[in-house]
Amino acid sequence: MTGKRSSAFNRMSNRMFAGIAARALAKRIDFTQHDTALLLVDCQQDFLCRPNPLEGIVESSARELSLSKLEQLVDLARRSPMPIFYSRSTNCGNAVRFPTPSQQAISSAGLLARGTSGMEIAERLSPAEGDTVLKPRTAISAFVGTGLMQSLQSRNISRLIVAGLRTDVEVDSTARDAAEHGFQTIVVSDACVGTTLANHEATLEMTLPRLVHAVLDVAAISSTA
Repeated sequence: MTGKRSSAFNRMSNRMFAGIAARALAKRIDFTQHDTALLLVDCQQDFLCRPNPLEGIVESSARELSLSKLEQLVDLARRSPMPIFYSRSTNCGNAVRFPTPSQQAISSAGLLARGTSGMEIAERLSPAEGDTVLKPRTAISAFVGTGLMQSLQSRNISRLIVAGLRTDVEVDSTARDAAEHGFQTIVVSDACVGTTLANHEATLEMTLPRLVHAVLDVAAISSTA
């Protein structure tokens, strides 16, 4: 089998695998139960609302559609009602001894600087009373240095719906950690934005279906709520 044919076969088999897992999970999931929470990762002004292109950092062309899906997801959670947790990244500056290429790119672009409006949650997704806004982090995963694990445990949360930015970096890392910590983990595909469209699709089709419990879109989440 040639490289191209093998790659196409892998994509097709992964879509089939993800579809079977998602359908099986959707049949037995009940998001109105009190053990489920929505975790929004890095839905910040600089990532979602900055007017100039962020080539290689965020896929700008996908932001508006995903932002509308994120709004739907937040509305769904509020009507359930479901606890909502917000995690925010901050420019690591000199705080990280060995920054990753992704962290270096954010620092070089001057994004997510502490004390700037760009680090705040996008206005269309603003936290409401009762939501939990975690302390800013320099780490990639929302589980590192934020108190997220303790907050979830204190509310007896055992299932997490994860969405936000960036699909192939912070969302991927956070979702992996959630699964490793024993949470039933669902990533919402159309409520995420990647560094590029190709990276976004590869993460949702090739990587996450094998590491989390399901990759569902907002429509599928709505039908189970």
